[in-house]
Amino acid sequence: AGLAPAPKISDHLSSNVRVRAGLAPAPKTNRQFELSRIGRIIDEEWKAIPRYFDNTLLDEHVIMPDHFHGIIMFTDTDRGAQASRALTLGMVIASFKSRCAIRNLKFLTANHMKEIGKIWHRNYYEHIIRDKNELSEIRHYIRNNPIEWEKNTQNDRSLHP
Repeated sequence: AGLAPAPKISDHLSSNVRVRAGLAPAPKTNRQFELSRIGRIIDEEWKAIPRYFDNTLLDEHVIMPDHFHGIIMFTDTDRGAQASRALTLGMVIASFKSRCAIRNLKFLTANHMKEIGKIWHRNYYEHIIRDKNELSEIRHYIRNNPIEWEKNTQNDRSLHP
């Protein structure tokens, strides 16, 4: 689902992207997971978003064993080729997911691996963050998600031995 109406400039957006493959199979510390190959690709591509979209800033993010959370901020800077059209969160997420999938498929092909290349679910959850209090709450949620994941017995332990 896209944003309707489009977000105002400088709105903060939270995105929760579900994935099909294990991203972080083992704990690194009690607040962080050791990233898998796919998890590392996602981390690198997430951090590259501002290079592709110069009017975005990244805030908190976390890569979990079976999903990803991140906050994207849109600034009032709109330069270059992007100036001809309004940038949406959907465009940013589609580009991000595509770059991750392409890198993963290139790796699988180059290494003659028969692993399934699809890593993303079709949609994502989005939320416009309206004020500093809400931003603080969502940052807290993202930072503490690994701890809460550990506590939840409903999580798929095959993704996290």
